[in-house]
Amino acid sequence: MKNSKLIFWALVDSLGIVLYVSLVVQIMSHAEQILSDKDFVGPIMFLLLFVVSACITGGLFLGRPILMYIDGLKKEAVKLFFYTLTILVVLILATFLIRATTASKFVYTNATKDSIQVNFPAPSAVVGKDFSVSGQARGNWFFEASFPVLLIYKENQVLASGIAKAEGDWMTTGFVPFKANLKITDENYRGPATLIFKKDNPSGDPTKDASVSIRVNVE
Repeated sequence: MKNSKLIFWALVDSLGIVLYVSLVVQIMSHAEQILSDKDFVGPIMFLLLFVVSACITGGLFLGRPILMYIDGLKKEAVKLFFYTLTILVVLILATFLIRATTASKFVYTNATKDSIQVNFPAPSAVVGKDFSVSGQARGNWFFEASFPVLLIYKENQVLASGIAKAEGDWMTTGFVPFKANLKITDENYRGPATLIFKKDNPSGDPTKDASVSIRVNVE
């Protein structure tokens, strides 16, 4: 069997594993809304999902090489195994690299660094359940010396919200220091979240909305 065909099947099997793992992640992310940890059904379903996942991913990863080995294509079977393993490793490293790159950046929407600058927390920082944010923003970012700050996760679900207050005269075109305190009410949540600093827009006109956001990790 040609190497090009082995690489093709390795790619197919690798993508199959990635798609299945993605499906399981989606199921697990909504499991808490369906199952209760106060009965025995949740642990049973979790273990069954683990067994099924092991069978499916194991079949995708090892099934074809085992069949080829049994048919006498031993060298091809070993090559396919390592091709599949290599593709999975490359996909994992690429994902980590992309996430690390995007997580370490400020994301501006209808704004620039010349509009608002966040000093704390830094992108990818670890925050507790009760923390402060600070920085400086142009006077027109405020309205009545304040603007909203949100901490969201998953599908725009709000973990915490606060009001950033100007620490100086906000009736200016220059930068004005600000500070806000946020408290997360969900004591059980731990994981990634997005911190959003929104320009106060009293007009309600969505074309005038602006924000800067960073990813943080809640411990």
